[in-house]
Amino acid sequence: MALQNELSEQQQRAQQALDQLHLGLQTSRQQLETAVADLSRAVGLLDRAEATIVERTDWARREQHKAESLERIVALVSQSRWFRLGRRLKLGPKL
Repeated sequence: MALQNELSEQQQRAQQALDQLHLGLQTSRQQLETAVADLSRAVGLLDRAEATIVERTDWARREQHKAESLERIVALVSQSRWFRLGRRLKLGPKL
């Protein structure tokens, strides 16, 4: 009888330990799923940020190219004989 009681107690302890382990695994699985979802959202945000950076970099390069083209045109115009003559006669814009 004492052995049966002791065996029964040991089985209850073992069952409680298994239940706690199962509960711990469920909690760990939920935490893992939450972490994966958070990481997935973060990756999506990073992808969008990278696309924005690429888009803005391309825009800045185009604007830089336009500015350089305009600087070349202004330099050519200011070196023109007709422009310099006009400046001596106080005609035309100041560059």
